[in-house]
Amino acid sequence: MLKLRKLREGDRVSFQYPVHGSRNVLRNVRGTVDRVGKGIKSDYVTVNEDSGKIRSFSERKIVAR
Repeated sequence: MLKLRKLREGDRVSFQYPVHGSRNVLRNVRGTVDRVGKGIKSDYVTVNEDSGKIRSFSERKIVAR
């Protein structure tokens, strides 16, 4: 599991995340951190991906490499 408390804006990240957030198929996520926050059930990170997309990811679903 990737610890989000150590991340800062502008840090490079690389991890795997379930496709559509719930499947057993993982996809690679690479990019820079835009924001780290605290949600209702777990912390989250917003990543500006290298492909140009901006996405939010829940800490409890991230699979670290």
